[in-house]
Amino acid sequence: MGRGGREQFQVMVDRLLVIDDAKDVQDLLSYCARRNWPQAEVDWYDPVAKGKPDADFDWSRYDFVFLDAHFGVPGEDGLSWLKEFSRDGKLPPVIVLTDRVSEESSAIARKLGAKYYIDKHDLSPRLLASAVEAILENRAWTGPSGNDDLDDLDDDDDADMVEMEDLDAVIEAELPALDLELYDDEGSEPIVESELANVFGSDGDKPNLQELGESLQSLPFNVEIPGYQLLRILSSSASSLVLLAKRKKNNGPAVLKVISTDVQDDKKVLKRFMREQRMLSKLRHPNVVKIYSGGVTEDSAYIAMEYFPGGDLRKRINAGIPEGRALEYFRGIAKGLGAAHEVGIVHRDIKPANILIRKDDTLAIADFGISKSLGASTAITVVGFVMGTPFYISPEQIDGEPATACSDLYSLGVILFELLTGERPYPQTRLPALLRAHTEDPLPKLPEEHASMQFVLDGLMAKNPMERFQSVPELLVALGPE
Repeated sequence: MGRGGREQFQVMVDRLLVIDDAKDVQDLLSYCARRNWPQAEVDWYDPVAKGKPDADFDWSRYDFVFLDAHFGVPGEDGLSWLKEFSRDGKLPPVIVLTDRVSEESSAIARKLGAKYYIDKHDLSPRLLASAVEAILENRAWTGPSGNDDLDDLDDDDDADMVEMEDLDAVIEAELPALDLELYDDEGSEPIVESELANVFGSDGDKPNLQELGESLQSLPFNVEIPGYQLLRILSSSASSLVLLAKRKKNNGPAVLKVISTDVQDDKKVLKRFMREQRMLSKLRHPNVVKIYSGGVTEDSAYIAMEYFPGGDLRKRINAGIPEGRALEYFRGIAKGLGAAHEVGIVHRDIKPANILIRKDDTLAIADFGISKSLGASTAITVVGFVMGTPFYISPEQIDGEPATACSDLYSLGVILFELLTGERPYPQTRLPALLRAHTEDPLPKLPEEHASMQFVLDGLMAKNPMERFQSVPELLVALGPE
């Protein structure tokens, strides 16, 4: 019997071919395949380096072919190759991979003979096994979502998110920004100028704008945020920005995360951003980033948050942290996580880059962009981690299971090891080896000088979530008084 009590079709897969110009995708597919079929061989064909396969290419060696729909060959793509190769009937079942999901490309892939169509962002061992099973059982075609017809996989939409129809209505109505001013709840104290000075620096300690980011002349799209004066671009892409700004009401610095609302080809990005707005509006805690406002304008959606002159925790870890200070940081991160869990939020991407340092050396958790309600049965996809930082992902997330508060605590355990040692617990650099380490290797051991914290690490990084601390309060009790 498989997960969810559904009987599994017994599948043997010996050899797969991945046609994709991204080595990370090949590594991820190798891992996913071997989690399901340990004996399977995965061959990688780089279409950019090798060009189109010859007419006598031996397709018969492979049980399945994974074909990237959009690789970097000028004038060609995976779908045009599929059309050409499928003419002689020698192709094994083809699963089309894409990071640009659309109904049009899905329909074309199906018409050209592809047996399955998977969004790369949905890829996990569980989905791969279900896709192969569906093909061999001749089940119905699966379209752009990659998992609509799989009854044992979780849908990415839930009641806690802004539905796309609602989001479209918000954008089309061109609503003014919805003010989410910090501490505007009834009975709470407003933020005051002295607190702003402590967090952002006094007039004599303002950031040197010329040393930060780029000038506003290179804005990729129009940005007008009510109540804020834009100062510098801290980072940018074609459809998103991180900006340094000044709050007009008190001249205090702020950071604006901005995304263009003209992202019709990838509404998941905009949906994720709106989810982050909603999640952060629930949180009020010293160890969680402070949010000043957020909303939608004619051209963009935005979140305005505090500016962190101290950078992120990664810089502190690289410089070395005394044990006493390391444990203070650890408690602060844990308390911030506990606040998120208390209001029903699991972060799902806890790592040093998402932990920011204030001027007074206190820290706050940021980047809730992939957070979910703890009540939602939705699995984080592996690809979001492996394309960036797979060092903090929990074993259950790797296997495509829903993330829980215990998943956050696993990531916190990885950070604890780094805070104390300056090194990651699993130093593997190849993706398959790193993912296997998270799921199969023995629990990491701290050096002798930190042995008193080994029981805490074990309670955070147990492979089985049920064997970990079940909550932040339980963890804090185990740590003892400060």
